[in-house]
Amino acid sequence: MNRTKLLGTLRGLFIRDLGRFEGQLDLRIPPPPCKRKWWQWLFPLRPEAIILSTFTYIDKNGVRWEALPGTRINGLSSPWCLWRLMPPFEWRGIRASAIHDANCLYRNHPSWKVHQAMYRAMRCDNMSLLRAWTAWFLVRTFGPRFPGTLNEK
Repeated sequence: MNRTKLLGTLRGLFIRDLGRFEGQLDLRIPPPPCKRKWWQWLFPLRPEAIILSTFTYIDKNGVRWEALPGTRINGLSSPWCLWRLMPPFEWRGIRASAIHDANCLYRNHPSWKVHQAMYRAMRCDNMSLLRAWTAWFLVRTFGPRFPGTLNEK
């Protein structure tokens, strides 16, 4: 591999079109239930939010990933003991998380494409390469797996 090709490949890893977001993510976080079981005081329930308006991520290939109103999302899937370091509704990853959670519910695409779209949306949202890759790896390893329903080529 010549030097020019190598530099072009390395530059492509860091500077490339990752897509864009359309619309604004509007969320409503319902209050937690008043009555809790004894173990919920030790291990809190994951908070959920409801999307109030249509929100779209368009990836570099032009594929539209939509999150429709009324969809329930649970934010970043960090364990409760790490919520101080990485809260579920952190500003840097919440848009990518909303796209990922909504499309995991819709199941219009295979799971690996949904996870890949989440990674690209995190990078589009200026999340660091290492943190976005770590989130992608954890979701890809421990997250849901399902076949898509669209005619994939």
